[in-house]
Amino acid sequence: MANQPVGGLAPTLRLSAMPRRLLLPLLLAHGVVVLLIAALAFSSLVDSRRSYEQRAQAAAASRASELSLLVSAELRRVDLALQTLQERLREPLDEPALDALLNRQRALLPELDSLRVADADGRVHGPGASQAGAGVSNADRDYFQQARDLPARLAVSEPKLSRISGQWGFTLARRLERRDGSFAGVVFATLQSAHFERLFAAVRLEPQDSIALRSASVRLIARHVRNGGPPAPLGDNQVSDELRRSLAAQPDEGQYRVHTVSDGIDRFFGYRRIPLSGQYMVVGLASEGYLAPWREQAWLTLGLAAMALLALGASGVAGVRAWRNEAGLARRLDEAKATYQDLYDNAPCGYHSLDPEGRYLFVNNTELGWLGCRREELIGRLGPADFFTPEGQALFKAQFPRFLAEGEIHDVEVELLSRDGTRRRVSISATALRDEQGRILSSRSVLFDITELNQARQALRALSSEQSVMLDNELVGIVKFKGGRVVWLNRAVQHMLGYDEQQILGQDGQLAFADADSFGHQVAQARAALQAGHAYRSELQVRRKDGATLWLAVHGALLSPQSGESLWILVDISALKQQQAQIEHLAGHDALTGLPNRRLLDDRLRQALAQSQRDGRTLAVAMLDLDGFKPVNDRLGHAAGDQVLVQIARRIQQCLRAVDTVCRVGGDEFVLVLPGVAKDGEEILQRVLASIRQPIDLGAQWGSVQLSASLGYALYPQDGSGATELLRLADQTMYRVKTGGRGGIRRHAG
Repeated sequence: MANQPVGGLAPTLRLSAMPRRLLLPLLLAHGVVVLLIAALAFSSLVDSRRSYEQRAQAAAASRASELSLLVSAELRRVDLALQTLQERLREPLDEPALDALLNRQRALLPELDSLRVADADGRVHGPGASQAGAGVSNADRDYFQQARDLPARLAVSEPKLSRISGQWGFTLARRLERRDGSFAGVVFATLQSAHFERLFAAVRLEPQDSIALRSASVRLIARHVRNGGPPAPLGDNQVSDELRRSLAAQPDEGQYRVHTVSDGIDRFFGYRRIPLSGQYMVVGLASEGYLAPWREQAWLTLGLAAMALLALGASGVAGVRAWRNEAGLARRLDEAKATYQDLYDNAPCGYHSLDPEGRYLFVNNTELGWLGCRREELIGRLGPADFFTPEGQALFKAQFPRFLAEGEIHDVEVELLSRDGTRRRVSISATALRDEQGRILSSRSVLFDITELNQARQALRALSSEQSVMLDNELVGIVKFKGGRVVWLNRAVQHMLGYDEQQILGQDGQLAFADADSFGHQVAQARAALQAGHAYRSELQVRRKDGATLWLAVHGALLSPQSGESLWILVDISALKQQQAQIEHLAGHDALTGLPNRRLLDDRLRQALAQSQRDGRTLAVAMLDLDGFKPVNDRLGHAAGDQVLVQIARRIQQCLRAVDTVCRVGGDEFVLVLPGVAKDGEEILQRVLASIRQPIDLGAQWGSVQLSASLGYALYPQDGSGATELLRLADQTMYRVKTGGRGGIRRHAG
């Protein structure tokens, strides 16, 4: 009875064929294997999830960095326009000229909502300011106060709801200064939140991914969520504790994961601080979408582990039955192989194996889809190089021998062309499978599609190129000094000074000054301003290589106190200076004859009186009026009359001495100031009248005319002691000559 089987298990398990003492160790071994499988599955899932999370956070940080560069480039363009206006508005402009200047700048920046100027009291000026902003003062705005108190920095406002347009946005501003350095107001540009929301909407995102632009105090400026979401509370600073902790530890850039406050979606976040404005670019990648591949992998792994555990459990319960169930075990092994084959074939990356000649031995379905081929068309016939561009084929020809020698390659990038012409950028890494003698049997190669990553790189390079073009322009000179020597300059500086780059690099700037004293004076002023933490502004007359002079508006700022690097902006204002000189000349001279006008007469007469008071000599003041000019003007026309006045003015000048002054004060009235005359100066005045009586040739069109003049004069100090009195007496005397028959000369008879 002791050798009888227990229950009905003996026919199935055949315990009689296997000693009972081996059953417990066998079951224990199965239990250990079960624990190992469970541990390996759990470890694999944990490591895989950690890897997906790290990639998600890295992707969010990378996207935040890319978008911060994009926003920074837009802000730099606006700031460059503000700095240009900052220099142009050092001299006051009337409203039409100001509107025209602001309209020209805004035409270059269509993204702006407004571009205006506020004076020192905060009153707004510029296009549309009189209607849209009537009665509005910006003196209470944060950007106005920042620009006023921090002249060397770009002022950036918090997000605000516009009083005028009713739209959310923020403002960039620069301080305006008068020539004496006093505060003159601010020039400011407004960007609407809607502009950035449209910009973010053009970025390729996955569902529930988000992009946000926040101010330095994390107030929301703009936000975009793929596939919509609850409205963003613009201007709100309600953010997660995780973001605040991360900013406290890493204020410039960082990563974190949190459920978003506004919509409750779990996201991986990356943020990047924009240096120019202090704002933050925050990008969130929804974990639901990003971890979906991991969840599929996890279910598959758990399924496989469960299958393995079930298989082991079944083999433990029916250990002896294994000898009779080899067919079933083989079938399960085939199923497991098929499962792993499915993972291999349909992975989100390409897999293949190559023989030592570079031909395909194995290739998964993903890569077949990329190539647009059937497996039988490739195996043993073609290699990946047959689908590369000519550049990729040359790279394969160089890299494959190195792979055969070293047994591995990593991150080799090539363009892959499918049979239908689709172009795909891939990154290839591979290791070698060797035999016992160390000879390579095949490769184990993996290909990742990096097309989007490559496009992002190209976009960054294009942005870098655009910034380089902005710096290396031919209109605004930019030069960088370090240790008092030029270390970088753009083409505009070479064009302004007439030197090539090598002639300027390493110089201290003295080559642009006429002498060492003036150079030393400017250096001392600039150094004092920069060391005090201020920007340095000045207008300098410098010398070109060819000896010509030009005027430059110079703006300098210290980049780094530690390295002593400074950046200088140079603008050629020679034309502006010439225009100012012309305006000053026109302000004091008659536009027709070029003679001094009444405004300059007052100054000349004051100077002549002061000189006569000092040296005790006589001063004559005469009033001259042409006789017969009105009939000529009426008969021949104003053009002929203008020529008569021009020739009369020239004749009077020719009769006077270098110290004398003749001014045109009316239509045909002239004032003569004769300092230091002998006796009463009547000899000079008689020459003037005689010269006027000579015929005046007006050319074939009008022929010639002949005029005379009536002249009255008074003497200092004999007849009067002040400028107004002398002019009045001379005028009265001249009218007595007019009424007494004209064409004569008379001194005031007290």
